[in-house]
Amino acid sequence: MKNRQQGFTLVELVVVIILVGILGATATSKMIGRSSFDAHLNRDQAISIARQVQILSMNHLVTSANDANASCYSLQISPGYLGSPRCDNVLPGMPPALTAADNNLSLSAEGLAVENLYFDMLGQPFYFTGTGENEKRVNACRSSSGCKITFRSGANEQTTMCINQEGYIYAGC
Repeated sequence: MKNRQQGFTLVELVVVIILVGILGATATSKMIGRSSFDAHLNRDQAISIARQVQILSMNHLVTSANDANASCYSLQISPGYLGSPRCDNVLPGMPPALTAADNNLSLSAEGLAVENLYFDMLGQPFYFTGTGENEKRVNACRSSSGCKITFRSGANEQTTMCINQEGYIYAGC
């Protein structure tokens, strides 16, 4: 009579453990959902957009809000929008703006009283006041905390992006 051992080989056990781990990770991510990460993802995308607008503005001097294509070099910030307008003929590589409808977010800005923010040749933020001959350039984000933009997702997750007076754009203030 042959004495044969019964059971699973080590390879079979390792494969089963790996498969259970993959299924567990997939099920957990489905249960948590992406809404808990939306605010952070939107903030990171906004930082990328703001830095790209800043770099493009540093290479193109905007002397008036009425300049041709001036809006293409501005960062527009409102409760449901953050980005630069689509100016494909001027800036073909500009990423799409963040919108409330597309990204399940709401924005609020502290330390910023305007919707159009421009950057000078050094990358420092400014905006224009007045019109025509009364138009003046005003430096922006001059408070101690700079301009603070808060992102809220549908799951009430919240995170911030800041722009200081020297033009440094960073996450979390």
